[in-house]
Amino acid sequence: MGKIYSCLLICFLLIFGIQAKGLDTTSYVMYAHHVQKPIHLDGKLDEVEWSMAKPAEGFTQNFPIDTVAAKSKTRIKILYDDDNVYIGVWCEDAHPGKFVVQSFKRDFENKVNDMIAVAINPSADRLNGYNFSVSPMNVQREGTIEEGGLQGVTTAWDTKWHSETFHGDGFWSAEMRIPVRSMRFDSTSFWRVNFARNDLKIPEASAWVPVPRQINISSLSNTGKLYFDDHMPKPRNNIVLLPFVTWNYSQDKDGIKNKPNAGVGLKYGMKNGLTLDLTYNPDFSQVEVDRQVTNLTRFNIFYPEQRNFFIENGDLFARFGFSRIRPFFSRRIGLDDKGNAIPILYGARLSGKPNEDWRIGVLSAQTMPVEERKLLAQNYFVAAAQRRVTGRSNIAFLTVNRQSYDKPYNLNDYNRLLGLDYNLSSLDNRWQGKVFIHQTLQPKQPKDAWATAAWINYTGRNWTIAYNHEYVGENYKVDAGYLYRKNYLRFENWAYYAFYPKSKKIFSHGPGVYMDWYVDKQGQTMDLTYRLQYKVNWRNTGNFVVQANQNELVLKQDFDASGKFSELKYKKGERFYFKNLYAQYVSDGRKLLRYTVTGDYGGYFSGTKFTGGFDLSYRFPPYLVLSVNYERNEIRLPQAYNSGYYDLLGTKIELTMTRNLFWTTYVQYNSQMANVNVNSRIQWRYSPVSDIFLVFTSNHATAEQKNKPTQYVVLKWTYWFDGLH
Repeated sequence: MGKIYSCLLICFLLIFGIQAKGLDTTSYVMYAHHVQKPIHLDGKLDEVEWSMAKPAEGFTQNFPIDTVAAKSKTRIKILYDDDNVYIGVWCEDAHPGKFVVQSFKRDFENKVNDMIAVAINPSADRLNGYNFSVSPMNVQREGTIEEGGLQGVTTAWDTKWHSETFHGDGFWSAEMRIPVRSMRFDSTSFWRVNFARNDLKIPEASAWVPVPRQINISSLSNTGKLYFDDHMPKPRNNIVLLPFVTWNYSQDKDGIKNKPNAGVGLKYGMKNGLTLDLTYNPDFSQVEVDRQVTNLTRFNIFYPEQRNFFIENGDLFARFGFSRIRPFFSRRIGLDDKGNAIPILYGARLSGKPNEDWRIGVLSAQTMPVEERKLLAQNYFVAAAQRRVTGRSNIAFLTVNRQSYDKPYNLNDYNRLLGLDYNLSSLDNRWQGKVFIHQTLQPKQPKDAWATAAWINYTGRNWTIAYNHEYVGENYKVDAGYLYRKNYLRFENWAYYAFYPKSKKIFSHGPGVYMDWYVDKQGQTMDLTYRLQYKVNWRNTGNFVVQANQNELVLKQDFDASGKFSELKYKKGERFYFKNLYAQYVSDGRKLLRYTVTGDYGGYFSGTKFTGGFDLSYRFPPYLVLSVNYERNEIRLPQAYNSGYYDLLGTKIELTMTRNLFWTTYVQYNSQMANVNVNSRIQWRYSPVSDIFLVFTSNHATAEQKNKPTQYVVLKWTYWFDGLH
């Protein structure tokens, strides 16, 4: 049945993908002026070379009204030499009040900070590019733009670049120097660019090439052309060495350990648009701990990838499948399900865009055995290729192999996958879609070891409408991926409508409907949710949403609904009907005090469940942010079963002493896991993309458990060496 639905939607997507047209951006053209000597960065734009460059100006609002000229004027100029691209920014600051800047912390949250952002698409394909942003306080933010930018910017990517800002009378200005070799691209006749600005005192978001308000302002579909007046910057080979040294101290049930360690990484950016990443004996000690959750579901929790080695071009591997059906998930390499590290001997990856139509990637990593946890050495191999077919749509191919490599070699200990995806992205961003089919290969190959899905989404000025279906076979197994559940057919549909009133307070509001239906092979309902909602978005960046849900579920295995991991369980085959009401309020994100309040109450199996909580933060700009989050779950079931009461409390202190010295401390209490976790990290960025970390982590069991506490101290030094200053 899943194949029939997928084939029908494939035909529709292919036909529509050819016909979809983009926005007319032909009038948005600018020219970069070539200079003979480097520009000295001081943020003032007073060199004579800046006066010779023609500006991009006449910005249009994206928020709150996307059909009017921006109130705050902005001008952008671009210079370049053989090694760098220089961005000059002049921003009018005519409204009284302080800049809205959360802190000095790098990679800031763009929607609640004043800033100027530069989107660069060197390959001019409107699919993948780079984003460089700077706040009036010269806080930097850089990231990659993936899959056209509909989901924003991935800020986990780091590279070396420089900027300075200047505050004048009624304006602020900035100069950026971006090394050409920091970007991977093949030679083209022009680049695509756009510029976005936040002036949150008004509040206002604006862009040079207009971006409709229902579209993410980072989208590459709305970009102009950048020509170079002399000769284009040429792609260059760029070799970066990334050595590190660590000292690890640990105290746990196995005793005390002191262990020095060292390793090295190499990043070779080739002039053909490819990047070779190599790492030997990598260490990921600086990764922040995962935020704990109370898991009352029947399924595993997904935690995102945070390790830099897997970030650049990571979307090429990670975007296959759907968020809950991932054939490859890099977190499976070097981390177990609880987030504990597994030593990696080496990693190698070649990825990038060798020409306008192709993206390719090959990754191999070898983990080492861990005898005390009975973990075998594993090799992970992934190969992916993506071919553009029409506009911004593409066909992608994937193969994944997980093979045990412990001695004696067991050739029958493997898991493999072959996958084919078609991704639709119309040039005007109104239509998005995907169809995929994946087959897994296992020892004694079982039947029904495949998965398929199809999704189509329309985003208009007022309407957002989508259809999705999925099929995951009983024996579909992805050892190197992430799978929420299997052996089901799912139908998911939603429709939302947005009113844009002529109001000084309300940005938009409107109703929505949603359906999520899981059935088994016999067509019997496994899970079914109907939802009605209404959402209000205020111009001050706050919002409120209320949802009413009708739920039906049938257990496919025994389940302890109390969350206490006890033997008092509901039995396989039992069917339940219940309703719940959910509401959430998010405050004005520009204020010193920000908060989110959430409540959810209703039926839960044969009883009731209340979930309530808040996230609260107060900032002392630009140096200190104090945060606390709390969640309470109260489960009341009949006397034949356990009831449960769970608290999840987290506090966070973010101290940014300078733009290069940060101290972050988490304290998390999880009553379901009977655990108190502390993670404290000092980071000194003594040179661009080069750091010294001092990390302390501890886990203490509460009175309900008798486990011995574990403590870790890590001192780590990293250096980014590429010969550039």
